[in-house]
Amino acid sequence: MELIRTMAGGLDMIHIPYKGFGQGLADVLAGQVPMIFGGATASIQIIRSGKLKGMGTTSKTRIKMLPDVPAIAEEFPGYNILAWYGFLGPSGLPRDIINKIHADVLTIVKRADFQERLIRDGIEPIANTPEEFAAQIKADLATWGRLIKASGVKLN
Repeated sequence: MELIRTMAGGLDMIHIPYKGFGQGLADVLAGQVPMIFGGATASIQIIRSGKLKGMGTTSKTRIKMLPDVPAIAEEFPGYNILAWYGFLGPSGLPRDIINKIHADVLTIVKRADFQERLIRDGIEPIANTPEEFAAQIKADLATWGRLIKASGVKLN
C-alpha cells in the first residue's frame, strides 16, 4: 500500500496495523475501516459474493479468477508486486540436490489439477529456475529496501 501511496504522489492515508488479514477484513466488512490491502486467495470468494469490492490486483495484469478487477498497473504503470512461494535451503546445498528438488517441483507444478487449484485460489503458477528465483528475491529485497528507507517505515 505504501508503494501505491508514493506512486500516487503521497495519498493522505492512515495505516491501521492488524495482526492478521482476518481481523482487518472483519473491520472492512463491518464498515469500521474503508479498505484493506490483502491477498487475493483470502478475498476471492468474498469479492465474488459481492460483500467486498476488489479495487485492484498487485500483479502487472489482471488475474484469471477476478477478470473484472483491474490491475493496479493499469493506473500506475510499472506497479507489479507478486507474492511468491518457493523452496529455500541452507547455503552450500549441493547442486545435485537442488536439481532434484527443482525437477520434482516442476513435475508437480506442471500437473493440470495442481495448476487449476492454484488458479482457483488466485495464484498464477510460475515454474522458474533456481537462478531466476534467486534473482527475484534479490530484486524484491532491493525494491522493498528502497521503499522502506524512502518512506521511513519503522517496525513496532
